[in-house]
Amino acid sequence: MEKKMNQVSTFSERFKEAFGDRSVTDFAQELGLSKQSISAYLNGTRNPIRTTTEAIAKKLNVSPAWLCGLDVPMQPAAFGSEKSDNKKALAAHVSDEKDLILLELIQKLTPEQKDMLIAQIEVLISYR
Repeated sequence: MEKKMNQVSTFSERFKEAFGDRSVTDFAQELGLSKQSISAYLNGTRNPIRTTTEAIAKKLNVSPAWLCGLDVPMQPAAFGSEKSDNKKALAAHVSDEKDLILLELIQKLTPEQKDMLIAQIEVLISYR
């Protein structure tokens, strides 16, 4: 049975939930962003780019996919010594074994390698 990740909330709803009562000014400084950007993300007038979303998720200790409103666990999967638990958690969100293998391999890439992979996948998709 294929399990799809459905969007159940908006970025701003999830960001507000995880942000709590933090200071917008302090949070913006910690991430190297403007407080106007953080405010815009919180009130839903703008959405951050992928790298900013990842930085915000890391700072808030939440999953980037959850932060984007997807129906996934709030806490990021912890990779390393708990591989069998992680594999089970990932398996709940993939449609077949190849997807699971890809996800496990992607976790091992550096941010630069992930950017290269994204570009390569976009080229592959464009040749359909």
